[in-house]
Amino acid sequence: QEGEDRAAQAWRLAALQLASSDEQARDEGVDWLSWALERAPDEERAMSLLRSALDAHPAQDSVLSLYERLAREGGDDARVLDALTLRARQEGVGMDVLREGAARAAAASDGAAERWLLRRAVEVAREREAPSEAVWAMVSLSERLRAEGAYAEALEWLIAAKQSADPDE
Repeated sequence: QEGEDRAAQAWRLAALQLASSDEQARDEGVDWLSWALERAPDEERAMSLLRSALDAHPAQDSVLSLYERLAREGGDDARVLDALTLRARQEGVGMDVLREGAARAAAASDGAAERWLLRRAVEVAREREAPSEAVWAMVSLSERLRAEGAYAEALEWLIAAKQSADPDE
């Protein structure tokens, strides 16, 4: 009984802290939520609390990391894609995140998300002054647009890929 009461209190405290406007309090909320999940598992409730916190503060890494981890552990492809899309909006996002996100969006037949992630990969590579890092995205975007019948734009992306590619590729 006492263990159940402590877990229930931890769930309530996690919910309050995750709803806070204070970043440190939200970090503590992640810790309390992790503790509560170990003692009284309720993944759906946890995901709901985390997503609510991300709605208000989408760039908080501790919240996003737990959300992504739970989504992956639960095999929830839609939420993994959601987490990757949120992570893609962050400064310094890695090409691996963008590539996985685009692949997951394609597998889910989410053309809008796939196009956005591919364009984001190109944007990030250009910001880094390393457009060759996103040749894969340009080619994928060209293929996606061609499949949708947007031939002129597909050709533009294919030309951009050729111009951005390393001569050795």
